[in-house]
Amino acid sequence: MSKTLRMLPLLALLTWTLVALAPGARAMQVDPSVLPEELKGVNLEDRIGTQVPTDLAFKDIDDKPVTLGQFFQSDRPVLLTLNYASCPRLCGLQLRGLAVALGETDLEPGKDFDMLTISLDPNEESQQTRAVKQGFLDAFGRPVDGSAWNFLRGAEANIRAVADTVGFQYTKDEKTGEYRHPALTMVLSPEGKVL
Repeated sequence: MSKTLRMLPLLALLTWTLVALAPGARAMQVDPSVLPEELKGVNLEDRIGTQVPTDLAFKDIDDKPVTLGQFFQSDRPVLLTLNYASCPRLCGLQLRGLAVALGETDLEPGKDFDMLTISLDPNEESQQTRAVKQGFLDAFGRPVDGSAWNFLRGAEANIRAVADTVGFQYTKDEKTGEYRHPALTMVLSPEGKVL
């Protein structure tokens, strides 16, 4: 059975999570005019089949320069999230919940799928990223290959380019510095296309 087919139960879970958690998601049929002011501009658009731009430059958890394409060189699907380390609310709940759910399956990161988290915050420091990554790895509840979950940071233009490509719409509250965004995990093909 192909790795992508083995991921179908997880895809179903992630799709349910998307519908349940993504404010303004089209699947919820929410009229944008009734959203609270702070959620305007937060949405998810259907971009199935769209190729992510693999030439975009980022930095990994050790501050080494990488391109997005480096994470699409295997035959494994990639779980993509857009979050940030200093998020006071949603990001930690989302990523911890994802790790706990994956930890309860027989799927292995680095064998059946890879994981990629891109920070929404272009000013995030590597030590912040490293600290949260370890916490999420611990949430699996079993030993996992830590190199299979990559955390990237980059310029705002490159973060926006990825977000726009996958239909992930977010805003920043300039008063608090917090990002308002959907809480979801997207599944990309081994080539980097939105599934």
